[in-house]
Amino acid sequence: MPRITLSALQADGTPHWVDLRELRVARGDRKRVLTYGNTIAATMRAAEGDPTKVDDQALEDSGFDFLDALIFYWVLGWSLTRAETVDAPPDRHGEPLPLPKDDPSVLESLDLEIGAEIEEALDPVAQRMSGRRVSASDMADAQSPSVPSRG
Repeated sequence: MPRITLSALQADGTPHWVDLRELRVARGDRKRVLTYGNTIAATMRAAEGDPTKVDDQALEDSGFDFLDALIFYWVLGWSLTRAETVDAPPDRHGEPLPLPKDDPSVLESLDLEIGAEIEEALDPVAQRMSGRRVSASDMADAQSPSVPSRG
């Protein structure tokens, strides 16, 4: 199981971490994740591709977007706390942040930089999902340039 190290620091000064599933993609994974993305795409088609015509409620009701779905399925554990969200009151900062699979709403308030680091680590999976070619060594090698390693 790959572990990525984040730039955000824990209260003790050590970097936060995220444990990911192996960065391989099963056909069933692709179908589950793309189902979420297709719902978003259908909402955009209904708006004729014009984001100003998108019914915000319909988009919100459509559930996860593609990146949220990747994080939901691939993040197995993390050291993040409520302090890494943008809306937690200070008295809740030390509380562990639930995993997305347990509470998908945590992705809405997750600090943007932390979210971007997780998304970057999942880029090989996103490429594979979208049909772009990713070499087998990239999928297996945690030190590969396409699988960012910060630790």
